[in-house]
Amino acid sequence: MTSKVDIKRKDFNLVKGDDKGYSLDKYKYSEGKEEEVDDIGKEEYDRLTNKMFPLWSKGTNKIASFMKNLVSSKVYTEEEIKNLCQLHGVRLYDIIKKHKNIYGDIIKRDDSKYYLHPCLVSSFNKYFNK
Repeated sequence: MTSKVDIKRKDFNLVKGDDKGYSLDKYKYSEGKEEEVDDIGKEEYDRLTNKMFPLWSKGTNKIASFMKNLVSSKVYTEEEIKNLCQLHGVRLYDIIKKHKNIYGDIIKRDDSKYYLHPCLVSSFNKYFNK
């Protein structure tokens, strides 16, 4: 039996010990956060959520102003995100992954769509949408 779609499950009834069979790890899924964290890296995720977000949420500098006005659920067009960056004095290339960044890998870019990395949304809402 073959399938073009990977079927993923949270749990399997597994044989105890090594049964010399195939690993089913690639068929397991999490709630999504771990896979998304891999997109920016665990170290970057921890740095942003544990250090920078709390700092920026209390700050008044350019990046703090930008973050306070960013809408976590919005998908921005290129023009909209550039206007938001310009309004707060933040360079777009300092907040996206494809370029050497200063602030971090905060914004994800897909073609001409820009949005907050999905793995950062809950932490972002905790600090910036009180």
